[in-house]
Amino acid sequence: MIFKDLKACPFCGCEEYYERSRIKGYVFYRTRFDGEETDNTNMYDATTTISNGKVYCCNCERYLGNFITDTLGKSAEKQLIKMKEE
Repeated sequence: MIFKDLKACPFCGCEEYYERSRIKGYVFYRTRFDGEETDNTNMYDATTTISNGKVYCCNCERYLGNFITDTLGKSAEKQLIKMKEE
């Protein structure tokens, strides 16, 4: 089985997942001298996101797999097999 086979979390049924990423660089948050925020649409332009592709369920936070390598985590794969047998 591959990660693309997932339609929802096999543990809790949640339809959303998240990826833990690291960000390296600087954020430039601009403010006016009167305290008002200015246009900050490009505040993350000096950053780089470092991703390994590992994703987790938004609800139960269980490891699901890796979307970059298109692989399922072992426990997620076992749960999918168990669900198909029922």
